[in-house]
Amino acid sequence: MDHAEMVQIAKRAIYKKWDFEQLKYGDDMYGREHLAEDVWALVEECEEIGTTAFYAKYPEGAAP
Repeated sequence: MDHAEMVQIAKRAIYKKWDFEQLKYGDDMYGREHLAEDVWALVEECEEIGTTAFYAKYPEGAAP
C-alpha cells in the first residue's frame, strides 16, 4: 500500500467517522490489517490540525 492509498483510506475513515476497529477490520484494510496503525496516525493528524489543513497537506488520495 502506498502513501496515497493510505491517505485515501484515512480520508474515508474521517468522512465516515470510523473508529480504529472499524478502520482496521473494514474492507479497505482486508489483508493489510498490520498497516492500520499507520493509517490511523493520519486520522489522528487530521484531528489535530483540522480537515482543511489536512486536505491541503495531503492532496493525494481521492476524496471519499
